[in-house]
Amino acid sequence: MESHYEHMLQETSTEMTELEASIRGKQQLMDKIQEEILSMTVKKELLSSGINKINHRHQERSEQIDVQQKEIDQKMSQFAVLAPPPCTRKSSLKYLSASFSAKRQRITGFKYNLEQWGQ
Repeated sequence: MESHYEHMLQETSTEMTELEASIRGKQQLMDKIQEEILSMTVKKELLSSGINKINHRHQERSEQIDVQQKEIDQKMSQFAVLAPPPCTRKSSLKYLSASFSAKRQRITGFKYNLEQWGQ
């Protein structure tokens, strides 16, 4: 009977040792994952900061270009022999957008007609 208990004690000790080793291994994996999460968080913050700087510079440059365009328009109206063209940058963009939409509608209609003709 005593040998049976000693055998159970030895098996239990072995299982506990294996469980403790498993727990240590999992704890090491958790530590490694936490380090990776921290590293990724830092990278995310740096990337976000960089994107914000780029957006700020882009906005500043866009404003500078708008100011330069207004100055050029003023000089053109002051020194030009001919009247300045009626379309501005924004209205020409609206025209291009409308033109693109009209072309897309023609193409879509053409595809629709081809599909009906093929049936």
